[in-house]
Amino acid sequence: MSAKNKGIKYSIITPDMVDVYQDPDNPDEIQALAYLVSTPVTLGSNKSFWIYWDVFKRHKKFDLDLNEMPIEGNEEGINPYQDPDNPDRSIIPVAWFHRRKPEFQFWDQTSGKDFVNGGIQACIHLTYLNHMFKVTGFPQKYIAGNVDATGKQIMDPLTILKITSSSAENPQIGVLSNDFPMREYLDVVMEKISLLANNYGISKNNFRLTHDPSSGFALMLENAGKIENVKAQIPMYRQGERELFRITRAVNNFHDGKNLPDNADFSIDFAEPRFVENPIEQNQKWIERINAGVASKLDWIMELNPDLTEAEAKKLLEENLKANAQRANRFPELFDNGQNNPQPFGQTGQFEGPSEG
Repeated sequence: MSAKNKGIKYSIITPDMVDVYQDPDNPDEIQALAYLVSTPVTLGSNKSFWIYWDVFKRHKKFDLDLNEMPIEGNEEGINPYQDPDNPDRSIIPVAWFHRRKPEFQFWDQTSGKDFVNGGIQACIHLTYLNHMFKVTGFPQKYIAGNVDATGKQIMDPLTILKITSSSAENPQIGVLSNDFPMREYLDVVMEKISLLANNYGISKNNFRLTHDPSSGFALMLENAGKIENVKAQIPMYRQGERELFRITRAVNNFHDGKNLPDNADFSIDFAEPRFVENPIEQNQKWIERINAGVASKLDWIMELNPDLTEAEAKKLLEENLKANAQRANRFPELFDNGQNNPQPFGQTGQFEGPSEG
């Protein structure tokens, strides 16, 4: 996080880009960090350099040989962001997001290794499968008999394998047919991947190339593990968002004259997972919500088109109601009780009306 052009700029730093020095008494906190920054190669500037921050009011910049470099506008190398809860310390302008609470180390050093190892194993299996495809799709040709086989033998589908035989007077040419169960082998590989993904709450249906129509409820069941994992991680992400706000306030209050008060409230709402539903089921749910008084037609319009402002949505609703009233007056047999609601005809998804002729 940095202040630039009278605003705050946020950058994403991944664990492979940063070295952290955690608090020896609390694995949740760090006392210092250094992260690598790469810039385009230009005359007179380094390609990469290290940025250092700590809670002891120090901010430094080093080249790749760890020689200190001057920071423009901060030649003293001071971390200017004061910690409001501790006057002897400063705030590092970096907010951390963890999926789970650190127990012994700031970074999780163990989970995820099964994902890496499983990926390597899947690549090995697929390499073997590619070899099976080569020898199955292009059978090996051979010639047996009294032939010259002194040359170097090459096992390749496009090179004839020579087999010498003193008993055969005339050479015989044939093809070695290799029939490997490639489909069964591929199914085994995919099953291994599915079991690995299931450990992280990912449904194996996410790996299919074709899908059958599914209701929103069926999709929710398929992704139940993923939903539970997300819900379990929300408290940690909410804590990270609060920390991000606290740091943003400190950076803003130092660079901008308009201070954010220390007692300002911050809240964030994580949206619930949404699944694609059948349009007919979606419409029925909206009708039930409107009839129950928990939603309005205006809410329905803004759901269908979130880019509309409330004024634009009201204007569109008025136009639709006016058009429906005109159609009801013209075709009263299609509407019920003057409520401007079209009567359903036939089966769901079909429309039947008076035939012409």
